[in-house]
Amino acid sequence: MAMMSYSALRALFKSARQETLHDFLQRTRLDQARLLLCDLQLSVKEVAYRLSFPSEFAFSHFFRQATGVSPGRFRARARP
Repeated sequence: MAMMSYSALRALFKSARQETLHDFLQRTRLDQARLLLCDLQLSVKEVAYRLSFPSEFAFSHFFRQATGVSPGRFRARARP
């Protein structure tokens, strides 16, 4: 295990990826949310649970802030 402080990790990550660790994690979580929402067998509540959100409301708020649409509207638009 490498001994590195969180602030050193953040600085190293930003210099290597040109984005913050937080932004990377949020973008990755949003990408995973989009994939899971395309699985119509999963409820929005189940998607929230799989992404470790404390509630369906918290997930919906995160998703709407990031995309401008609700998870339900995203699903409706994503259907073929």
